[in-house]
Amino acid sequence: MNFKSLIFRIVIAVLPVVALAGCNQEDAELETEQGYGYLQLHLYKSGTTKASLDSLDYLSEAAKIKVMLSSEDGDILTPFAIVEQAADASNAELGLQTSKIKLLAGNYRIFGYEVYDSLDEPLLADDLPESLSVTVVSGGLSSQEIELSVRKRGWVRFRLVKDVSELPSTRADGDGATTYPFYQIVSADLTVTNQYTGEDIEITGVDVEHTFEYSDETESYTTGYCVSDTCIQVKAGTYKVTRFRTYFDDTRKLYETCEDVGDNIFTVKDGSTTDADVPVRLHTTSGYIADAMVLREIWEALDGPNWTGVKWDLDCDVDIWSANTGITIFDDGRVASLDLTGTGAKGAMPACIGKLTRLRQLNLGTLDYIPGDGVATATSSEAKTRAQAGRTPDYYAGEDLEAYRKSLMSTRDGRECFSEELQMAFEWEGKPMETAVTGKIEAAGSRAMAAGLSRKTSSGSATTNDAPYAPQVYATNITSLPEEINQLTNLEHLVIAYSALTDLPEDMSGMEALTDVEIFCNPDMTEFPVGIATLPNLISFTFAFNDNVPASETEAGLALMNSGACASTLQLLYLPHQAIETVPDLSRITNMSLLNVQYCGVKQFTTAFGLSHPFVQFYADHNEISSLPTDSQGYFIGMSSETEDVNFSYNSFTELPDIFSAKSIYVMGTIDFSYNQISSVQNGSGYRGVNCETLQLDNNQFKKFPKEILSDSNSGITYLSINGNGMEEIEEGAMVGDYSYYTTTLSLAYNKLTDVPEDFNFRNFPYLSGLDLGYNRFDSFPYTPVNNQSLRVFSFRHQRNADGERCMREWPTGIGGALYGLRALYLGSNDLRVVSDDLSYLIYYLDISDNPNISIDISDICPYIQAGMFNLFYSPGQDIRGCDGVLDLD
Repeated sequence: MNFKSLIFRIVIAVLPVVALAGCNQEDAELETEQGYGYLQLHLYKSGTTKASLDSLDYLSEAAKIKVMLSSEDGDILTPFAIVEQAADASNAELGLQTSKIKLLAGNYRIFGYEVYDSLDEPLLADDLPESLSVTVVSGGLSSQEIELSVRKRGWVRFRLVKDVSELPSTRADGDGATTYPFYQIVSADLTVTNQYTGEDIEITGVDVEHTFEYSDETESYTTGYCVSDTCIQVKAGTYKVTRFRTYFDDTRKLYETCEDVGDNIFTVKDGSTTDADVPVRLHTTSGYIADAMVLREIWEALDGPNWTGVKWDLDCDVDIWSANTGITIFDDGRVASLDLTGTGAKGAMPACIGKLTRLRQLNLGTLDYIPGDGVATATSSEAKTRAQAGRTPDYYAGEDLEAYRKSLMSTRDGRECFSEELQMAFEWEGKPMETAVTGKIEAAGSRAMAAGLSRKTSSGSATTNDAPYAPQVYATNITSLPEEINQLTNLEHLVIAYSALTDLPEDMSGMEALTDVEIFCNPDMTEFPVGIATLPNLISFTFAFNDNVPASETEAGLALMNSGACASTLQLLYLPHQAIETVPDLSRITNMSLLNVQYCGVKQFTTAFGLSHPFVQFYADHNEISSLPTDSQGYFIGMSSETEDVNFSYNSFTELPDIFSAKSIYVMGTIDFSYNQISSVQNGSGYRGVNCETLQLDNNQFKKFPKEILSDSNSGITYLSINGNGMEEIEEGAMVGDYSYYTTTLSLAYNKLTDVPEDFNFRNFPYLSGLDLGYNRFDSFPYTPVNNQSLRVFSFRHQRNADGERCMREWPTGIGGALYGLRALYLGSNDLRVVSDDLSYLIYYLDISDNPNISIDISDICPYIQAGMFNLFYSPGQDIRGCDGVLDLD
């Protein structure tokens, strides 16, 4: 070979280095100059490591490669090529390729290589055991694979599993992480040790997701794992996780560290993925595990294997036990509430319940339970959902107490005493009706207030009404609670209903957080639970429908509460349908704002609460009370603007008690003395009166309008109802007082009135918006009280004389035009005849039903009826003209 040829080959060998020094021209077109081609190398990991320098840790470390070539002429060439890196370093281990090397076309042998890093420092040099032959084609691209000496590597995917080796059984007993539940692990840091070299590898931030293992055979979850979807690359070899830290929140502030990991040897092979289980040892000292074991003990003590209703599945890991129906837990797995309703639990509650120290609510029967229907069972889908949920994020508050209390109490808005028509006056704002439906009344002889009259019973006897009776099937058959419930210092709510419980511990003073206790419908209970009086922070107490607890027991128990620890904190006392004849002195319970003694058979109160003790709600209806004690100032209870209801309806009063004062600066809510035998007012003209929104005196025996209320005492009353008294007369001046103008709604229906006094007019009642004079004996229209521009609703239905004959035939001509504010006029069930008046479209509700002889033209309002902007109440067969095709008159 001549000198010119040698120089030319060296230049060719150097040219690729110069070209590659600038940038990697991967997408450049191949040069087609005659006699030249390209060579590209594909680099892979070798199965051996016999390099003169150390082998590569990772294939991705190779940044540049120099190859040793010999040509057909025996020339030695050492061109460089840039190694093109993969986007992901882990993917680089699968193989890399170099930039293209430009060579003269011909045959070459590759007998060695040198590998450099990105700083041109040598990493690896090796001679190939057998030289590789490669042919460079003119104008073409040739490739050649080269195996580099790189350490073997593979991938590992971790799964955290429960280690229950310390427990008596892997099922019915178990532990969890030291403090936090296993299923709450969200990530982990692992220290992995090579078993041959002793090298430690720190792996951080391994995200995991908890998943349950479901058994189709038992249709339940049996165990659970925390699985990572991330594969971690490590050198091939045999390893063991020797230390780990588990995290329980995304901020990695809640964690636990384990320095003593159970057996977990695993082997990583080159180029493959290995699944490795990391045992997380559960501890019996963990609070949530200890709670779970208590649950099992309770289950066993209360005949759990034979439960016929809601069953618990305990054939699973211990930390899944709390997923059973009726159990609710905190985020840390501790039991927050326990509801044994409908389980069939039977026997004495074991002492171990005192170990559930985080328990907030205990239900031994609830209002949701329906006596006589047996016990409810959870569907398999419900069980699966609960198990998979594993926990609730926050403490579950339990039953809706408000719904429960409403069902036990006949709490009424005082306005309900008014007729359906008149109730519109309470909400009326005079705005146009958005939608209206044409009405049709088949027969209008019976009204809501008539039904009210038929309910009137002889005063003096308390009725059982709709009281629940002893259940055919108990919600629970738990007979007693142990003294150890005193250890439940965090318990806030205790419910015992429809149960076989007979008593409670006499000392409950240790239950410092217990504020709500409900005990009702327990037919085996014969004594008042005196331990209630020892509760230091009781706020609400319900003791109701316990039919076999005699009145003397309840009365003695209430007396204990009045002198016990609970007296200073008790605010709500519910005793409906509980036998009580004499309500003892409760005056030391100074914070009580609600008292409910409905349907109790109460005959008397021994002591007045006094002026300094107002109530928000006081329910003493459906009893046998005929009089009330008072304090030295003549008051039974105090008055307050927060007073919503004071209810003494359905009792035996013969005179309206003088227990309030119209001079009070406070306006109370509803005062109800309806359904008694009241015919007079206590203290007569010296009656002090009352300031309230609603005063109900329905279905009593006033023959005259009681002038003591508005006239003598100057009471301020917004809604006054004196229905169904058989009232025959309203004397002149009886309705006029200094504050008569406060009255906006007045109901005097179901009486025997034939007229009203002249002073019942707009001057004395300027803001009267609702008036009901229906079901009386008027034979002419009462223009005086109706002639009021504030009036929105007027009911004048069903006028009958003493012989029961229809006596009202007068149509109030021009009423729509004169009273531009009137929106509802009820004239049904009278004897109206020919009506020649122009009807006003502003009276959105017009009732002419059950007027058999009426003849009326409604063409003026027909378009409004058709548009749904007018309600006409009528009866089939009436002579109604001017709106054919719209009304159904057949």
